[in-house]
Amino acid sequence: MWDAGMATSRFFWSRWARVDAVDYEPANYNALIGVRRLREILKSPLTILASDIDTQPVFPGDNYGFALMLGVLYHLKNPFLVLEALARRARYAFFSTRIAQRGPDRKTDYGQFPVAYLVEEDELNEDDTNFWIFTDVGFRRVVRRAGWDVLRYVAVGPVDTSDPISPQGDARAYILAKSRLAAVYRLLDGWHQMEADDWRWTARRFSVEMDHELALENAHLRFAFHLPASVLAAHPQVRLRAYVAGRELAETAYDTKGNHEYRAAIGALPAGPVRVDFEVDRALGPTASDLRELGVRVRFLGPPPVGIA
Repeated sequence: MWDAGMATSRFFWSRWARVDAVDYEPANYNALIGVRRLREILKSPLTILASDIDTQPVFPGDNYGFALMLGVLYHLKNPFLVLEALARRARYAFFSTRIAQRGPDRKTDYGQFPVAYLVEEDELNEDDTNFWIFTDVGFRRVVRRAGWDVLRYVAVGPVDTSDPISPQGDARAYILAKSRLAAVYRLLDGWHQMEADDWRWTARRFSVEMDHELALENAHLRFAFHLPASVLAAHPQVRLRAYVAGRELAETAYDTKGNHEYRAAIGALPAGPVRVDFEVDRALGPTASDLRELGVRVRFLGPPPVGIA
């Protein structure tokens, strides 16, 4: 696995890309000695992090253009956790995993369902680091629900007769995906925890940082949000304003519940990272039952809620 991984890494760093590699040292077949030796021989700038991402998905960086996860998913106890954590840090990714359409008896067909088969410790290659073998439908669904849009999908091998344990039933699936969570922004202050897999409450003041690659002469800010009925029940009107790089933008008033889009002219904007601060003039709480200050709700399942063009 590391031979192919190092060859791929070498291609990327030869194009002046920063490359980070993550693996779990106790589970790696040579305790990462091989990849460290290859890095030394090739004089590679590769960063190697020995981390158990299955329990604590930590990565060397927070903002990647592209991620590779090849033959890793079935070695994870918590694939959803890792896929979602990666979606917050990488804009694009290429995934591969083993898939199965039939049970170990090679007769029971469950391929039409979005499920995964949990192998026994010694059932697949006598390797106790193997866990979940998804159906192709299940593979696509877990990737999508973890925050990725599937751009391309292909399966190879004996797909229709694939099973989770036998050599003759070994089929593989590959997905090229684009993150809905990383996009081109990072959440800073004023954001509460994700709810129901795709919503976050903000506080009255909240901020994002955006990676803006091109200079614009006449830039505009867009921000999509939801104004709940509970906020309007307490405050008949809510006003929202924004600041870009310290410059105050136009203020807009909202007096109806539901989905809204704030738009404001920014003017000239140089290339590079830019901080955007938002503020609403009314909020709910804190209360005895909920200590949070609640401003508006923002949905993250779908197009990025904030952007500059």
